[in-house]
Amino acid sequence: MIKNRLKKVGFVILTICFAGGLCSPAFSGEWEKPWSSVKGAAAQRCVKTFEDFQLQAVCMENEIEGYNKMQGDFGMPSAVARKAKDRCERTFEDFQLQAVCMENEKNGYDKMKNYVIPVTRADDRCNYSSLPGKEFQFREGTESLHKYGYLDWKKEPETSVRKLDYQDYVGKKGKLQELEVKVHNGSSWYVAVLETCEKLYIRDAFRKGLLILVQDIENHRGVYFLDTLRQVDYLIGKKIWVNQNYVKKDIVLFTDDPNINYPLAHLEALEIVGSSTKRIGHSHGAGPFNLVVKKETGEKGYMVYNKNYFFLEKPN
Repeated sequence: MIKNRLKKVGFVILTICFAGGLCSPAFSGEWEKPWSSVKGAAAQRCVKTFEDFQLQAVCMENEIEGYNKMQGDFGMPSAVARKAKDRCERTFEDFQLQAVCMENEKNGYDKMKNYVIPVTRADDRCNYSSLPGKEFQFREGTESLHKYGYLDWKKEPETSVRKLDYQDYVGKKGKLQELEVKVHNGSSWYVAVLETCEKLYIRDAFRKGLLILVQDIENHRGVYFLDTLRQVDYLIGKKIWVNQNYVKKDIVLFTDDPNINYPLAHLEALEIVGSSTKRIGHSHGAGPFNLVVKKETGEKGYMVYNKNYFFLEKPN
């Protein structure tokens, strides 16, 4: 009863903020920090807002729930959700109100799809939805990576310094075909068809066939395969054990802040709490996306998804 009443209070505060601009803005990116580093500030806000201990406690429960919700994309494309989160955290300091704001953003996003004229797409003569092939998506990246674009993907099967522009291709999906193209200089390329029906080419630098190329693409080429990402859903809530023996430089738990990371011991247990497809400029390791993991001591951060970096069962 109290919790429901407090949630209603949250909605009232939300209405007041929009109408009168009375809420102080949050520090950008607070929801991206580990809970252990922001829970103190959250507790202070609850104490300041409510005099009763029972309401303070419920307020903290709502803060935790709001913080956890802010780790997801609310059913929107990652790049769209990121911008919406920036707007919400500039407007609201409380995590619970940021989460309510994001839920409203999602509702608005869904409604606007009925009004906005669709972006012009290439004629679907390729019948993309029926095409075979392993489906991938171009990864979003932190701002420092935008200038590099997507270096390894080409519009023609030729080695050149020309790259795909980041803004033109981020978030686009495609399917890797089994069609191999050999050119006069002896290099081998594979064809990918995008959802716009545009064709792109990726070089088989190792000349060992499509299977090896897929592994290389996953780890180094700025995309992730959708079926690989879906596999991680089954790992959420489960433990993995760090494998430091595979790498020359120790794996660390990195965060959005380049100055904050956490050392990891060999065979240290971590809990998988989510995933993030965003490329981070100061990340450690090679892989298609990042796992969001938590140490047993509570620190949370990213670990590149690569099956060589961890064990699913603790070795004897």
